[in-house]
Amino acid sequence: MVFSVTENGFAVKDENSLPMKDALFDHDRIQYFRGTTNALLSAVVEDGVDIRAYFPWSMSLLIDVQVLIQRHVQVSWTTSSGRTDM
Repeated sequence: MVFSVTENGFAVKDENSLPMKDALFDHDRIQYFRGTTNALLSAVVEDGVDIRAYFPWSMSLLIDVQVLIQRHVQVSWTTSSGRTDM
């Protein structure tokens, strides 16, 4: 069986109200992705799991954000039910 991991991550309640310094040093997300990638590596090396792809963000989200930026649309991020919405 072949696996692809897509769109893993987490939202932080009220993260859009953090000071820029705190938002840029995102210790929790760094640790989360470090743990995720280590677990993926372990699954491949130790257990022989066939993981063909890993996408922490979806391409559709990246395209949506790029389109908004090109149109100079003001983006407002909100956190709800464990996900961050625009």
